[in-house]
Amino acid sequence: MQRLTDAIVLLEQQKHKAAQKGESAMHLLRRSAVLAYLRLIKNGEKRQSASAMTVIAINGKGAYCVKAIRNWANAFLRSGAIPVSKCGKHKKLKCFFRDEDVREKIDTYLRENKFEVCIHILTKYINEEVLPDLDDGFSVKLSERTVIRWMKIFGHSYREATKGVYMVGHERDNVITYCGQFFVKMVEHEKRMPTFTDDCSDVI
Repeated sequence: MQRLTDAIVLLEQQKHKAAQKGESAMHLLRRSAVLAYLRLIKNGEKRQSASAMTVIAINGKGAYCVKAIRNWANAFLRSGAIPVSKCGKHKKLKCFFRDEDVREKIDTYLRENKFEVCIHILTKYINEEVLPDLDDGFSVKLSERTVIRWMKIFGHSYREATKGVYMVGHERDNVITYCGQFFVKMVEHEKRMPTFTDDCSDVI
């Protein structure tokens, strides 16, 4: 119980200092939630009901926040600090594959080298020729798996180039038979077709 009391006092001091320093609203909300939760525990509430009551009192969020408050409180009791949210703080990477100039450069290279290029050569070309020309200083080398994944997104397919075989079929027996039947019918139809002279458009 003394440990809980000391934790509440420490957290109250931290919350006051954080408010003076202009700490983010999200982290101040975490401090307030953990402080309310620890006070309820000290007053005899069970952990689950205390966290649920805290959520309702603070912002009325769902089951995830109920569990999160218990995790924050446990972390504070162990280390004296509440975990800081990293939401929105990750490094934002621009996907250069969506750049029209980059896309056109890669497509042109594939068209010009479609029978010689393989995924290893294409990856090397992108890393050595395309990436160094970018204005944002993109320094990461792409793997072959990444290049394969993006080529599929763009609609390209990687397969071995083979020579096609053209089969001449106009001399097959069934084709000759069909052509004979077709010409017989056309001769019959020709009797009913109009015929024009070369000198004028009179119908004969």
